[in-house]
Amino acid sequence: MWNEALAYCQEVGKYIGYNALTKRLTVPKKQVEWLTEVSSVALQQALRNLDRACSNFFKGKGAPQFKKKSNRQSVTLTKSSFSLQGKKVYLAKIGEMSPIWIKELPSQPIVVEVPRVVVSAKFPSIGID
Repeated sequence: MWNEALAYCQEVGKYIGYNALTKRLTVPKKQVEWLTEVSSVALQQALRNLDRACSNFFKGKGAPQFKKKSNRQSVTLTKSSFSLQGKKVYLAKIGEMSPIWIKELPSQPIVVEVPRVVVSAKFPSIGID
């Protein structure tokens, strides 16, 4: 997904942003059949990673590069795309897997919800130069 999105941005001539790339996720899914077999969460995470790389580029760091196929492949998943079931891990669109645990997890992965804090502006007007 990273390479496809980066190629599209180069074709367009600019980085179009995470939201625009997410909206066009159906285009590569229609072109590359096996992408429909992958959880959309993983595809969206690849786009988030590209977004972060482009943001770093605009901060003066190196430009995003195309990824090469290697033995060192990984995936980042959000809580909505996996669950722990005892010693097994359930992955969306894959099913149950029995990983080789290097060490025990210190606790269950959790999501912490923080209440939204609304702060009133001391100076409601802004200046524009």
